[in-house]
Amino acid sequence: GDPGVFQNYANALKAEKDTTTALSIIQQGRLVFPNDAGLMNDEMNIYLNRGQFNNVISKLEDAIKANPNSAEYHFVLGRTYENIGDTANARKNYQSAIGLKTNYFDALYSMGAMYFNQAVEVNDSMNKTDDQKIYDKLLPVRDGLFAMALPWLEQCHTLNAKDKNTLLALKELYARTNQMDKMSAIKKELDSL
Repeated sequence: GDPGVFQNYANALKAEKDTTTALSIIQQGRLVFPNDAGLMNDEMNIYLNRGQFNNVISKLEDAIKANPNSAEYHFVLGRTYENIGDTANARKNYQSAIGLKTNYFDALYSMGAMYFNQAVEVNDSMNKTDDQKIYDKLLPVRDGLFAMALPWLEQCHTLNAKDKNTLLALKELYARTNQMDKMSAIKKELDSL
């Protein structure tokens, strides 16, 4: 009558490195307690640790149906989609998470980092080409992605001015967008950490 019994048994199995049986126990518990958040989370974590992202997506969608106001589930679904390269669904779920929890640092950072990383990929393509037409075509795409990353990371900086990853990304973004005063200010903040 208690979902904790299934979780405790599964945790003991995981401690013994038997995730297959632990997953089976969690799934048995989910049959009895289909909407228990703890069992859902344990099941998703096993799939995440195994890199079974399609299973995670399915389980997260079920979890969101059961808990539609969970910013955390939307965030993890966004991360999972990003891990498989589906940036459109990643962006949609990060935005849902932020809509539910306005100052959700991890979701805000992930949005900014996703745009930043896409811009770096475009920049790498620009550096690899000898064709000036291709380079010229990619330049506004890269700059647009860097510009889209900025507001998300600036909001992160507002929420946590000491986060080193945010500061490093902002320093790079300000340099790439030719905002040298802001870059210098961020550099001073980094130096003071």
